[in-house]
Amino acid sequence: MATFAASSGAVVSDTLLRQVNAWCGIHGLMYTDGDITWTPAPLALTPTPYPREAFEFVRSIQPLWNTLMDRIARDREFLLAELTAVSRADPFTQRVLQLFESLPEAAVRDTLQLAILRSDYMLDYYAAEGAAEGAAPQVRPLQVEINTISSSFGSLSHRAQRFHRDLLLRHGHHAQLQALLQQIDPSEAAQSAAAVAARHEDNASLPTIAAALAAAHDAYLEAHHAARLADRAALNRDVVVLFVVQRGERNQGDQRALEQALWDAHGVRAEFATLGEIAQLQVPPPAAAAADGGGAPRLLLRRPEDAAPVEVSVAYYRAGYTPQDYGGEAEWAARRSVEVSAAVKCPSAGYHLAGAKAVQAALCKPGAVERFFPDDPQAAALLRRCFAAQFSLGDASVKPQAAAAIAAAIADRGARWVLKPQREGGGNNFYGDELARFLETHADDPALDGYVLMQRIFPRTQPTAFYRHGRVALAPSISELGVYGTFLSRGPRPADVLLNRYAGYLLRTKAEGVDEGGVATGYSVLNSIYLV
Repeated sequence: MATFAASSGAVVSDTLLRQVNAWCGIHGLMYTDGDITWTPAPLALTPTPYPREAFEFVRSIQPLWNTLMDRIARDREFLLAELTAVSRADPFTQRVLQLFESLPEAAVRDTLQLAILRSDYMLDYYAAEGAAEGAAPQVRPLQVEINTISSSFGSLSHRAQRFHRDLLLRHGHHAQLQALLQQIDPSEAAQSAAAVAARHEDNASLPTIAAALAAAHDAYLEAHHAARLADRAALNRDVVVLFVVQRGERNQGDQRALEQALWDAHGVRAEFATLGEIAQLQVPPPAAAAADGGGAPRLLLRRPEDAAPVEVSVAYYRAGYTPQDYGGEAEWAARRSVEVSAAVKCPSAGYHLAGAKAVQAALCKPGAVERFFPDDPQAAALLRRCFAAQFSLGDASVKPQAAAAIAAAIADRGARWVLKPQREGGGNNFYGDELARFLETHADDPALDGYVLMQRIFPRTQPTAFYRHGRVALAPSISELGVYGTFLSRGPRPADVLLNRYAGYLLRTKAEGVDEGGVATGYSVLNSIYLV
């Protein structure tokens, strides 16, 4: 029998755990070893309470984030100004920036581009100014980062919420589950499984993200195959969405569920290829003729077993965000061939750069957000409400403030700061004494210009029943909320926007004391929320 730690006094029967395993297997809430072995994804056994006001705020501003990131991605002047110094200290950012610089202005500003974003937040509890001693703290969501490339877990987060819904509604009568809910949240909101289910926040991330990919595919067909639109079935046979993936991907369940949703709901086929495979499979010119006789060339791929090449409507990156995805120049050449093709990029090189940590820090400077909302100061003010203090250490315009922050971080041995490189994927940041030592030993190192020093956020702990590898453990935890957004536009003008939506959420929960937070990297589990 699987049990909690002895201090919890709770027990989860093998019968209930068999139900959990069966649900995950039937509904694809699974992880793989990258080959043939599949196991249930790491999960919280029950949903977590989340402040309603904070959730409704970050949900409401996601369309503003979508708009802001699109405007940044199409603003060559801003990106070059904020990332040139960083790129000198970071060879990977430099390569992406060079690719971006090489593009003609029309390709940067006036092309069809799709964004699947995720803005990540942690709750900051603080004492209100002038509050009486002992008064309840205020809470606000502060942004950890915004992801513009490979914003993953849209499928599995949808299924985690469905798992929790089914568990509450079908098995809520079990005394063990009732006791567990009360241990995690002794408030009135969790007095019963039915009470939690009534507050449980729906999460339509999977169908909403699939719909965005389908909308980009349809827009491509309308732009490049207008004469064939009457025969949509034939078009969807010949034109596909391409998932650009990593070799040996463990998170295939998340990707394949999205592939299936594209087919089931929209009749759109998908293909999968690594950057290295794109280099091998791409049909070279002149076979890859220009779309509709002019403009950017079509992206055509042909596998040895295929009778004819397939045309790519959307290049959807679930890779390409880390140097390890580029084994050599062939992968960089493939990235460039995608970038200059007629295919809709998700993301474009501009969007990729817009998600850099240094850009996030740059937005904290006076006037930076307002630059992109010249006629809407309220939008800029709303976005600024979730900014944490941070400094790009390569930004000459904030050198005095950054120097003061570095001195403070060394003095408190990194207790209140996080040091971030320009990387995605988890496991790259510095915390605590390691952060302080890194700053001390690299004080005169130009490589430090590639980092961002950011205020550390300290959310409240909450008990969570962690479910991994068939075992359950109750432990104090903290959570990070990701809010998805989808945006499709032909250019920087409001009239160019085809789609701008809130697209669901992801809750990742990790044990207290764990610094990093990725599910794919093994630090966190998938979760969902009920509003209190």
